[in-house]
Amino acid sequence: MLALPGYPSEKAKQIMARNARVLSKSGIYHVVMQGVDHHRIFEDEEDDCRFLEILAQCREQSRFDILAYCLMDDHIHLLIKTYEEPLGALMKRVTVRFVLWYNKKHDRVGRLFHDRFKSEPVDSEDYLLTVFRHILQNPVEAGLVDDPWAYPWSSAKEYLEDAGISDTGLVLSLIPPGELKRFLQQEADGICLDIPAAPPRRMTDEEARSVIAGICGSALVSDFLALPPEEQHRAVVELAGCGASLRQMSRLTGLSLGVIRGHLRRG
Repeated sequence: MLALPGYPSEKAKQIMARNARVLSKSGIYHVVMQGVDHHRIFEDEEDDCRFLEILAQCREQSRFDILAYCLMDDHIHLLIKTYEEPLGALMKRVTVRFVLWYNKKHDRVGRLFHDRFKSEPVDSEDYLLTVFRHILQNPVEAGLVDDPWAYPWSSAKEYLEDAGISDTGLVLSLIPPGELKRFLQQEADGICLDIPAAPPRRMTDEEARSVIAGICGSALVSDFLALPPEEQHRAVVELAGCGASLRQMSRLTGLSLGVIRGHLRRG
């Protein structure tokens, strides 16, 4: 059983505080690590496998339980239960080992993760299940798979197959194994710690001209203005979807801002 019934009312402020990490009285934490500047962490399957190997090795040394994990391209979710070693110390062991290996493999230097990891305490059974489902539904919400257990880089399948690096006992004491699939398919409830969305990326003029040239065979303004209206419309919608600004589209196509806004309203 977990230590506290309830959840801190000031959760959001506490977990974002830079100088004071909120401690869990149950020893259970939801941990999120993000790639620096939203860059990819895992370039191929070997990267995913190596991270899980290091996580399992450090679990034996630091003696913590892995209740759930999910490795996405640019961020990582962990649900872990600590015992004697503080969360910061064991996470440092995991990240330092992985970054040293990763930088050597990919011939790079510098940081891989954005700032220090984020964490929130999980001090009630209800919130434990909320975080558990949130973590395993990440690939579904990202549109990568239809079912959580179809994703190869999370612990969902380990709960179904009773194999892997996850310590499944605590969660399965709260959800009967026969109910687990149904539970993971339910709509997520509650607000959990997560990473902020990547800021929208703006196209460069060169990229925008490449899109225009792909549609009309030329990046010249005069050639674009000679296109049929429907092809102009398609080009404007595609440029906007790629992150081109209104003024940038106007400058490169010769269309007025009003005409571009009309295309976007139609699109």
